[in-house]
Amino acid sequence: MTARRSLWLACVLAGVVLVAAAVRVGCSGAAALRQGREAIDSGRLDEGIDRLGQAARWYLPVLGAHRVAREELLAVAARFEEQGDASRALASLRHVRGAILGSRWLTVPDADLLAQAEGRIAPLMARQDAALRGGEALDAAGHLALLRRDATPSAGRSAGVVLLFLAWVGVLMGTAWRAVGADGRVRWNRLALWGPVSLVLLASWLLVLARL
Repeated sequence: MTARRSLWLACVLAGVVLVAAAVRVGCSGAAALRQGREAIDSGRLDEGIDRLGQAARWYLPVLGAHRVAREELLAVAARFEEQGDASRALASLRHVRGAILGSRWLTVPDADLLAQAEGRIAPLMARQDAALRGGEALDAAGHLALLRRDATPSAGRSAGVVLLFLAWVGVLMGTAWRAVGADGRVRWNRLALWGPVSLVLLASWLLVLARL
């Protein structure tokens, strides 16, 4: 098999995997959204919240029912707040927040919905906290500050770590392929050319990893 044919085969296989993943996300998200709506309408509120939460988590950047599910959870939470059901309102809002934070990558998808959810979670938590701890409780601003505290590594640095690691592995494998002949002899001129590049990439990867 030629190198060009191998490349085309790898691209086709990658395309099949991506299409399968997209179909899985789309179908599963739509099914969970439908089940959540049906459960809410039939009075199975806790099940409906959980199903909508599942739909909110089936995420691909340009595909899926995640945005609709997150918006419906916000609307459901508003109805629970009007009815005085703070527990279910909080559960709905936390599903929105968890789904968005769980689908972060280089950016935060649906950042506007995240801000809404956190802004509404904070006063609900403050009321619960006041009922439990009285004067020692945090106010809504304090809870909002805790919700927005982000201890996760920088998305850019995390991406850099992954890219540097892949580059190092690629150069290392390429060096081994080029520097060792079919007869098992080492081609020192090629090793001297690509070996230092591999070492620089390894050192860069370890340095960025240590600073995450």
